[in-house]
Amino acid sequence: MQVLQDKSRKMVCLFNCRLSPDGSALFCGVAVFRGGLGGEINVFGTNNEVYRIRIPDYVLANNTYIARANHNDVLPIEIISKK
Repeated sequence: MQVLQDKSRKMVCLFNCRLSPDGSALFCGVAVFRGGLGGEINVFGTNNEVYRIRIPDYVLANNTYIARANHNDVLPIEIISKK
């Protein structure tokens, strides 16, 4: 799986993602969030995967877009459920 986004494509965009070995998180290379978001949101993959993820706490504290990157593609995003 490469890219996951919310339906509007304006709130969350996760790039270069794969499931963690235990299936509890998405390991991503880059995560971009609209600032001020909190709680949970559904993201959709290119192969019709749907994941409900928890928005990281650091996003709520910011009013602008937040981007985080990890050169090893292991930036963890917690999965609440998979549909």
